[in-house]
Amino acid sequence: MEWEKLGLMVISCLFLSLGLVAVGDEIELSTGEILEVEIVGRNETSLIVNHAVLGRLAIPLTSIASVAKKDEDTATDAKAPAEEAVATAKTAPPNDEKKIEPWKSRFVLGFGAEAGNTERANLAVELKTKRERKTDRTTLDARYYYSESRGDRDANKFAAGSVHDWLLPDSPWSLFGDGRYDYDEFNSWEWRLSGHGGLGYQLFDQEVLSVLLRAGAGGAKEFKSKRNQFIPEALFGGELDWKISSRQAIVAKTTFFPDLDDTGEFRNVTSAGWNYKLDDESNMALNFGLYNEYQSKSDPNIDKNDLRIFGGISFDF
Repeated sequence: MEWEKLGLMVISCLFLSLGLVAVGDEIELSTGEILEVEIVGRNETSLIVNHAVLGRLAIPLTSIASVAKKDEDTATDAKAPAEEAVATAKTAPPNDEKKIEPWKSRFVLGFGAEAGNTERANLAVELKTKRERKTDRTTLDARYYYSESRGDRDANKFAAGSVHDWLLPDSPWSLFGDGRYDYDEFNSWEWRLSGHGGLGYQLFDQEVLSVLLRAGAGGAKEFKSKRNQFIPEALFGGELDWKISSRQAIVAKTTFFPDLDDTGEFRNVTSAGWNYKLDDESNMALNFGLYNEYQSKSDPNIDKNDLRIFGGISFDF
């Protein structure tokens, strides 16, 4: 009997202590569970509570869906700032330094074929991806073009490059560096490496229209070419991004590379594309584009101008 009385006393004390600690504040977690606790304070990241069984806890504010006030007049003053802190934690933007910006990419597939008096087939593939943050912007692109006429290959071109912009705070000015690899089976050179650096200036930066100007210097090196030396070049160019509507957009880019070693000689690379979304929610669109490279100095049997026009389908992801 003595042991039974002792057990009843322990159980009574336990329930009494539960009643003293669990005073009726309710916290709903983001996972759906509800905890009955006593809120005793908070810090920048957590809500401090007493739980009848688990004891003192620090619950992250981002894990709390809501805080319910208790009705007793003795309610602690910690709940009001706790509710405000939870709301702030749920709506506050993430730390810019830890935020990972997504890459925005576009894949374009174009093709064509002719039969009859002229037998011709061509293929154009292009991939472009871009990431822009407050401090910098990175653009990567690659394109491949192939064509044949009457069974004979007459075009086989590949190019890949990158441009990185270092954005200056609260200024239209920026610094940039670029690098590029070009392969062309039917040119006066077989492949070429080039790189440049300089200044950029954001002439327009609006939601529907963006115009970026660039100026700098660098050089190129041709391989399997009569010009085996390094070719110093200046760089002058511009980029346009015009969102005509929610479904239509035009992008264009042109860059001149004056030869600093041979005055009067230069090369120019121009690209443009028109993109039309099939519907407002779709990531698929019709795409028509052109790519042209002009080189003022080339072998006698090589055209100075090389223009490619293609149409196809693009996918954004």
